Amino acid sequence: MVAFVILCHLCGDAYYGDKSLSYTDRLQKFGLTTLETRRLRGDLIEVFKMFKGFDNIILNDFFKLSSTTLRGHSLKIYKPQVHLDVRKFFHS
Repeated sequence: MVAFVILCHLCGDAYYGDKSLSYTDRLQKFGLTTLETRRLRGDLIEVFKMFKGFDNIILNDFFKLSSTTLRGHSLKIYKPQVHLDVRKFFHS
């Protein structure tokens, strides 16, 4: 992805100059995913790093681990219920 940003910077308007194509057509043309998909992937990677201990973050501050092993596996996580918008939409 870094190479893509450098390429865009070097090519400048020549790369983004074709405004006749829609956003989805440009993504297909260059083989990219949508911004929403990239953000979701980044969030999943961050949760994985928290879960495996690669970050210096306490997992219990953000998620609640499953207390039962009746179905599936014991690695299930739940997002705790919050009532304030500040806590609901804040991550990190």
